[in-house]
Amino acid sequence: MNPPAPKPGPVIIPAVSRRETIIAFASGLTVLGLLAYGVLQMGDGQQKASSNTLTGKVIGRSFTPLKEEVIVRDAKIHSEGIARFGCDCR
Repeated sequence: MNPPAPKPGPVIIPAVSRRETIIAFASGLTVLGLLAYGVLQMGDGQQKASSNTLTGKVIGRSFTPLKEEVIVRDAKIHSEGIARFGCDCR
C-alpha cells in the first residue's frame, strides 16, 4: 500500500501593507463623501412654494356623486335566456 498523501500546509496570506490600508481607507471615504454629496444635492432641489401657489389646510370639502346610469351594450338575449356575454340574465 502507498502511504497517505501529506496534508497540504496552511495557506499563508501576505500581510497587508500600510500603503494598501491607506488606499483602501481613502477610497472608502471618497465613496461615502460622494454619496453624502448626492443626498445633499437631491435635498436642495426642493424649493419653497412660489407666490402663486395655494398652501394651507383643507377645512372642508363637498363631494356630490353623479347619478348612476345603467349602460347596456349589445346584450341580446338568446331563446335560452343566456346573454351573449355568457351571463345568466333570466
